[in-house]
Amino acid sequence: MQENKIARRYARALIDTIENTETMLKVEGDFTKLALLFKSNNKDFIEVMKNPIFLDEERQKVMRSLSAKLDFNKLTIRFIDLLITKKRLNCLPFIETAFAALLDERLPRSRASIISARKLLDNELASIVTALQNRIGKNIVAETEVDPAVLGGVKAKIGGFVFDRTLATQLAVLEQTLTTL
Repeated sequence: MQENKIARRYARALIDTIENTETMLKVEGDFTKLALLFKSNNKDFIEVMKNPIFLDEERQKVMRSLSAKLDFNKLTIRFIDLLITKKRLNCLPFIETAFAALLDERLPRSRASIISARKLLDNELASIVTALQNRIGKNIVAETEVDPAVLGGVKAKIGGFVFDRTLATQLAVLEQTLTTL
């Protein structure tokens, strides 16, 4: 819980220093890459980042090397240095989430979790995203998930709204309609 509070403060401070949308989106992409690194099974990376035996300078050197290879924005690099110096690197996944939420508010966009039985083709995903954008009135950032339990169709969750066009739901509606006749 404490990490979420700290993360929101850091994310707000960072987003308030960024003046243009392009930079905000670049920093968001950098955070996504970093979060994947922290969630990875790369034991050496995790060891250097989390073990107190390593000095801040060593962590910064590793992060700068990664930042150069992953083409991070200079602001992202400075922010990571700050997190290392302030001993807040463990909050990075929480900061990534908080930053994305603040950016969603600023850009008027929403995140949609789209669940299907199989991996969607690019044109199918684009069609679903367009339909959701027309329905919600905001840009949509789609996060896809494959769930074999979904026999057919698609379910989309945006905030508290659920758009369920799965086969199971359509069959349940048909069954209810037939039983009330």
